[in-house]
Amino acid sequence: EIIEKVDGQLKYIDGLNKIQLSITSNKGDVKIYKATLFQKNDRSFVLFDTISQGRILKLLYNDQGHNIYVYNVQDKILYHKRELDRFDPVLYSGFYYIDLNNSSILDNYTPKISGIEKQGNYSWLRIENIPLDRGKYSKLNIFVDSKVDYQVKRIDYYDMAGVLMKSMNVKFDQLPVKLS
Repeated sequence: EIIEKVDGQLKYIDGLNKIQLSITSNKGDVKIYKATLFQKNDRSFVLFDTISQGRILKLLYNDQGHNIYVYNVQDKILYHKRELDRFDPVLYSGFYYIDLNNSSILDNYTPKISGIEKQGNYSWLRIENIPLDRGKYSKLNIFVDSKVDYQVKRIDYYDMAGVLMKSMNVKFDQLPVKLS
């Protein structure tokens, strides 16, 4: 039941969505990508832009991320990502194409509650998810706030050796709308 709520929160809603991908390097440098996401049923079309270079990447996800098409705008090359290619990094970041694919957690992982983690004044419920298709992950830990309708706060990704390789902090906000 908790993972169903998590799936509902992480599912892109139909229509226009705005995403910001902030990547912090080991040296502390931050690179920010603004993304515009168009969602329709189980298909997603994502446009990545930077302030300095403009549009740099277009992604098309079909069949809940099982068929991924990547168009590199600068090189004018189209790639079809399938199977292990889905684990190629997006924009030289630590995130893979499969991480952004909008697929269901319940369909791809076996979840179990594995404790509580204290984060400052907050206590988050940790849900360990073992992938059905191992690929490059041994598990994903999803941290939710049980006091705020199981809202997702963070996702930790572990490599095949069980070492934490990356974390995704999740923040939900309203899309500002100008009426004038």
